[in-house]
Amino acid sequence: MDSSRLAGRRIAVTGASSGIGRAIAAAALRSGASVAGLARRTHLLAEVSGLVPVACDITDNGAAGEAVRAAVGELGGLDVLVNAAGINRPGLIEDTEPEDWRAVFGTNVLGLLAVTQAAIPSLRVGMEPTVVNISSNSGHRVLSPVNGVYAASKAAVVMLSDAMRKELGPEVRVMDIAPGYVRDTEIHAGYTDPEHRREADERQQSSGMELDHFADLVVGLIAQPGDVAVQSLLVTKTGYEPQPYRS
Repeated sequence: MDSSRLAGRRIAVTGASSGIGRAIAAAALRSGASVAGLARRTHLLAEVSGLVPVACDITDNGAAGEAVRAAVGELGGLDVLVNAAGINRPGLIEDTEPEDWRAVFGTNVLGLLAVTQAAIPSLRVGMEPTVVNISSNSGHRVLSPVNGVYAASKAAVVMLSDAMRKELGPEVRVMDIAPGYVRDTEIHAGYTDPEHRREADERQQSSGMELDHFADLVVGLIAQPGDVAVQSLLVTKTGYEPQPYRS
């Protein structure tokens, strides 16, 4: 994939302070794009050379809109939005608190909607405008009941991506990219049970794709000509066969 086609493109990435979002932002910068990173932890955004840092809490609709407008102003427009921000608060439905459900859906679904809504006017006049929603293999199957709420939020992202394609297409292409495990991310930071966290981290490291490899794939897909769109793509480490697990 010729990612050099991204030279001069203007890209905004949510969740750019760590994990998948940060890796995608860095890969896009290497490909010559101008990139704004949106996240709450701006001190971590500052560590990525060349990245335009924009403070943003996507769970606050007003703040999300202001952050997108600030990013557009800094970049001089917007061609690509990558919705990479995501969290997990694992637990059984019987045991978890409604605040945890709201937190997961607030970031993974409502935050994505708020940022996308704010970005649409600028995308419509961008070059080969593209929205990339990072969903998850979990949006297509539930391997563990403790990840049921997270899986439901990612299934919502899959459905919203389909709705966006019908609403915005063909002017704006919308990609839903669903990774399995990706190594070296903070997706398990919400685990409160130390044993569950240890097991989850071990699975992530043993069964996960390299973070930079996944980021390069995403950037390569964005770089495809405007008449090529990957609508929905599941990605895993080669040879990985998901099995149900306890935690």
